[in-house]
Amino acid sequence: MAKKKIKAIPPQTSAKKISAGVTVNAPHTISFSFKYLDYQHDKFGFSEQNTNYFCKVIERLKNVSSHTAIELQSGRSPSLKAHCIDWSTTSEPKGFQNLNEQFQSFTPYQFAVSRNEHGRIHGFFIGDIFHIVWLDPSHQLYPSK
Repeated sequence: MAKKKIKAIPPQTSAKKISAGVTVNAPHTISFSFKYLDYQHDKFGFSEQNTNYFCKVIERLKNVSSHTAIELQSGRSPSLKAHCIDWSTTSEPKGFQNLNEQFQSFTPYQFAVSRNEHGRIHGFFIGDIFHIVWLDPSHQLYPSK
């Protein structure tokens, strides 16, 4: 049986160039920062919390990170219980005192760690980054609720 040679074919020179795909500007989802976390605050310390609490916090942050800032700020999700904070109705009428004046001027927000327990997470947005200031496992910001 005779062996046949494979004939080389030259590349086509008239082929169109490959162009980059169109980038769609999808809305950015929320990221989290702990840069301004005030873990030494008397009411919002969390050193006594068990591992279950921190697992719930991480689980909630993972879930919320699939939302956009606008979705969280609009407060449309009943399970998140997200809303801006009116300091005058809280146990901390002066707000985030550990922050400089510029950051204190940003609208503060909170959302629930879970539907009916584990308290709230309080902070503020700069763009799509939610800066966590207080973890509130005992719901101390609104003690009457």
